[in-house]
Amino acid sequence: MSRVNLEITLGILLVLITSSLVLVYGLREEERMAEYSAWEEARAIEVGAELFESQCSRCHGTQGLGIQGLCPPLNDRNFFDNRLAEVAWSGTLEDYIVSTASSGRLASTRPQLYPGNGVPAMPSFHENFGGPLREDQIRNIAAFIMNWEQTAQVVEVNAPA
Repeated sequence: MSRVNLEITLGILLVLITSSLVLVYGLREEERMAEYSAWEEARAIEVGAELFESQCSRCHGTQGLGIQGLCPPLNDRNFFDNRLAEVAWSGTLEDYIVSTASSGRLASTRPQLYPGNGVPAMPSFHENFGGPLREDQIRNIAAFIMNWEQTAQVVEVNAPA
């Protein structure tokens, strides 16, 4: 076998090996992306938990069960099942959480339960509205709250006396 034939044979062999590796890697791409997405979601929930603790727990409680007469529960079956219909929100619950946390709420949507006592019902948290948080941080808080959906409790809410 001449040197030229050997080089051609090695070149073809290397192209076939490289093509095989790219094909195998490409076939696993969907699985790899799913693993990465799951990791990203888990990380967002972890960061959201830290932010919820520092920014939201004073009013909504450390477990998201709310504080009677002050702030509603978020770790509540009613919140996940009925809240969007109560406020006639046509988007997703996650978008509702992001919107509410971003711009706040001037008046309570349930004043008989959470009167607000003359102050904004919820302050704005997005830096564009004068709050301390960036968009990604608010989305992480929303991911943390959405993580409660499967295990949300039924929280009894009573009107203040």
